[in-house]
Amino acid sequence: MSYYADEKNFEIKSPVDGAILDISKVDDYVFSKKLAGDGVAVRFKTNKITSPINGIVKLVLCTKNGVGIESENGIEVLLHINVEKVANKKGFCLKVNEGDTVNIGDDILCIDDSVLKNEELTLCVIVTNMNDVKEIHKNSDHMVSREEPLFAVSI
Repeated sequence: MSYYADEKNFEIKSPVDGAILDISKVDDYVFSKKLAGDGVAVRFKTNKITSPINGIVKLVLCTKNGVGIESENGIEVLLHINVEKVANKKGFCLKVNEGDTVNIGDDILCIDDSVLKNEELTLCVIVTNMNDVKEIHKNSDHMVSREEPLFAVSI
């Protein structure tokens, strides 16, 4: 999938290698019902998550399993790892702080190998300010590599 990127169309790159999953199939009520916004999920087994956009880190979850980034054109993207099945919800380390500038491909979060050994994790990649978005163009149910287009947003 590739969309022409201009001031009205904006690509969100994949932060991991994995299998794209429709957000409605995620085992998390808030994300599957799109209460936090819309996007896709990726099942993955790699130990680093990179930035899907150029922007500024606006939110870092205290549990270290999520980061919010605002793009240069105002799109707000939340990356959230579903940790419900992870013992003690530990094994995550942040590579960024609120206020940091990030570029596509920059490391933002890492996962301990002991977590990955026991779990296939799901990363939700969500646009949270849907009132500012006209449309999201999604593909699902296929493999994606890090930094390939994950979905596109029309603003």
